[in-house]
Amino acid sequence: MLRDHLGHFTPLSPRIGTRAQAVLSPKIICHRNPPAEHNLECFSEDPLISGNLAAAIVR
Repeated sequence: MLRDHLGHFTPLSPRIGTRAQAVLSPKIICHRNPPAEHNLECFSEDPLISGNLAAAIVR
């Protein structure tokens, strides 16, 4: 099980992402193509839900 190996991953955690050159943030977008592969990276396929969540983040 993964929980049995958790201690083996802990020493690596301070080094993860230290040299990353990316900004990670939620996507605020309305989908024009529902079966597109990048839709899974966003809040929801429903524009109303996405809009409400995006508005809460922007505030």
